[in-house]
Amino acid sequence: IDTLIADSVVLVLGPVGTFTFSPDKGCNPLTVRFIANSNNSENFTWDFGDGTVVTTSQSNIVHTYTKDMNVTPILLLGTTLPDGSFCQLPATNLTGNVVVSGTTTVSINPNVITLQQGNFTSVVPAVNFSGPYISIWSPAQGLDCPNCADVVITSTGVDITYTLTVIDTSLGGCTAHDSIKVIEPPCKENFTIPNV
Repeated sequence: IDTLIADSVVLVLGPVGTFTFSPDKGCNPLTVRFIANSNNSENFTWDFGDGTVVTTSQSNIVHTYTKDMNVTPILLLGTTLPDGSFCQLPATNLTGNVVVSGTTTVSINPNVITLQQGNFTSVVPAVNFSGPYISIWSPAQGLDCPNCADVVITSTGVDITYTLTVIDTSLGGCTAHDSIKVIEPPCKENFTIPNV
């Protein structure tokens, strides 16, 4: 029932509803799907909390957050009353906040090294994460610890490109990757020619 008449008083029910969204946390950039469930709504004014406000007739919408933030989205449900005036009321947020964390990065420098047969070198990548993370090197051949960020690479006799994948476990699996190529020359830099 949209309208109730009793003793010459007209009561028009305003818009009511709720909304949810998913995911509610993740790495920057984060794309979130918002879904409204409402009665008596003609339009939806979404305030995503990042300075973006969108009014639409669609009850479902997607928004991408591009900055680190912790925000509470707001939805205003709108309808036109019988006297022609416009009414907006807030919907109930059933999910809570959107938490967008920093850009996840990993960098290995230099990204190409020469390693003589029988030698080894340490690699210490620059890892930029906001929370706890795990490291996975691939392939594991020639590495002292394939599940550590910092590794010692021992010569294997062949050229190998190693890839480091770092997974931020606090945000549901946000990842970053970088690689290093290890070149093993076929001959040593110093050698002697025997007297003939």
